[in-house]
Amino acid sequence: MIFHHNLSFVYCIQSMCDFFSLQGFTFLNIPRSYYGVLTKDMLVRGCSRKNDPKRDKQNLTPECAAAIFDICISEQILHADFSVDVALSRKDIANILDTKVPSLHMEEYSSKKEDVVSTILHSRYVNLYNLLRDHLTEESYLGIVKNQILVDVQVRKFTALSLLSACITIIIIPICLNN
Repeated sequence: MIFHHNLSFVYCIQSMCDFFSLQGFTFLNIPRSYYGVLTKDMLVRGCSRKNDPKRDKQNLTPECAAAIFDICISEQILHADFSVDVALSRKDIANILDTKVPSLHMEEYSSKKEDVVSTILHSRYVNLYNLLRDHLTEESYLGIVKNQILVDVQVRKFTALSLLSACITIIIIPICLNN
């Protein structure tokens, strides 16, 4: 199967998945937690990289973060493995939190709303982002998550993205990381 170079990465992968699924291939089920999960600590500190100087900055108090985390569980923003539902949009998450955050934490949440919602959305692919940083767009990260693509970073800053079936590796896309 050949794709035009102007088509998006996500479109190409989705087309290949659809094509091979029609041919009877089944794909390995990579757990969503491989790509990233939401933690209370992320809500407190945001999704900064572990060696990022901003990591020491507190985004929310632990009490407010715990309340928001509990809402994410009870409102099914989070799955059982604490991965965020990829079908939810920024607006969906904000609407849920706007109506469910207790009045005790509403002022703090409201002042940090954009950061909180961004952290929740970013957690869907935080593990990938920590490997690949800004080399991919959010759309590409979400495409990797939705299509369950395995990401393998090699020592020489070479990344292989693989779409695995139960029988064979269907595609490997090399990405060179310069920094």
